[in-house]
Amino acid sequence: MARRKAGAAPKRAGKKKRQTVARAPRVARRRQRTGKARGKAGMNGAMASYHRMVSDPCHASFARPPYSGTDAGYFIRTVDTWRPNVNGLSGITVGADYYVDFFAQYTPSLVSATQAYLVAGNLANLLQNTPTWAAATQNLFVTQSPVKRFRPVAACFKWCPSGSYSKRAGTVGLGYAAGLVTQDGGASFFASSGMNQALSVEPNGSKAHEVLWLPTAADEQWNINSSGVATDPGRAGGTMFIQLQNVDAIGATMTSVGPSGYFEVTTIWEWEPGLGNGINNMPARPAPFTTQQHQSTIANLGKFLVRAGEYALDSYVRVLTAGVKNSSYRSPNLLM
Repeated sequence: MARRKAGAAPKRAGKKKRQTVARAPRVARRRQRTGKARGKAGMNGAMASYHRMVSDPCHASFARPPYSGTDAGYFIRTVDTWRPNVNGLSGITVGADYYVDFFAQYTPSLVSATQAYLVAGNLANLLQNTPTWAAATQNLFVTQSPVKRFRPVAACFKWCPSGSYSKRAGTVGLGYAAGLVTQDGGASFFASSGMNQALSVEPNGSKAHEVLWLPTAADEQWNINSSGVATDPGRAGGTMFIQLQNVDAIGATMTSVGPSGYFEVTTIWEWEPGLGNGINNMPARPAPFTTQQHQSTIANLGKFLVRAGEYALDSYVRVLTAGVKNSSYRSPNLLM
């Protein structure tokens, strides 16, 4: 045994060398696409595109609707703006200030060349006149000769107040129904009855008031383009309506008064060309979801349909609403 010299430091035990194993080079993992679209949970890509279209018919890109079958056509967006008038009055002073009630209903599935809107109105707080059909103020493409048949896929209905802010008055009711609310020649009713059917009641302030549209089973049926008028209430699909109450107006003629504002109707149509137009039309694969599946993803259908009211007057001047600051909302279980 070797002796250690005096004063020498003790030797340390040698360290064991670690064995290193070469790692395989890392390979970047590609994110697997699951088909889920970003934005709204539970929606695949096709459904998310369709949801964007029905949520914003004015600006969104076209998307194939989830209607059954392989029949399909082309898409077009039409916009119709018109100013309402309450006719059949007497003793009206042209240019004088008045207040009126006015009801307008739009059912895209019943549109033809001679009818588009069911309207009724009168001076404020009086029984509104009998509902009658009014034609679109602009020639809608789907009612023209190149079109063989058509059906709606998205739409919205707006009331846009105008005129002097100092005279702005009244309330606006926005509503939707899975069918007609009133019919041509139907019973007269007060504005309060229209308000009772509304999903949202808002002050007639400085913003546009918008109600959206959703399809029903009836809207999947094609509307044949002909000179006839589709008046069968049983064919009526989704219906939007706007009820104006005590809205400021101006005497237009000695027998009519015009509310201060205008309606704007935007509709996205699917249409098929006629045989003699030389335009090919091929069948298409149905969407991988149904209208019921899409609508079941909407937590609150009432708020969705009147989404413009959901944001109310947050970005507008509330003082212009004559002291009425809050909007009221009703949210029944529609189409559930």
